[in-house]
Amino acid sequence: MASERISSTSTTLNHWMDFRFKLFLEGILIGFIAGFVIVFYRLLLEKADLFREIVYTNLKSSW
Repeated sequence: MASERISSTSTTLNHWMDFRFKLFLEGILIGFIAGFVIVFYRLLLEKADLFREIVYTNLKSSW
């Protein structure tokens, strides 16, 4: 068990640069996804505001 733990630790330390690169790429990917969600949400809010104005105008004119 102890030799497995040492082997696992040494393997992790030997591949530290690969691990950092993977973290870097995952961070960039998450940033793009979060940015896309935020932009999509803002556009959706803008369209909902326009839809609200159209509905309000139609309801106002029908009374």
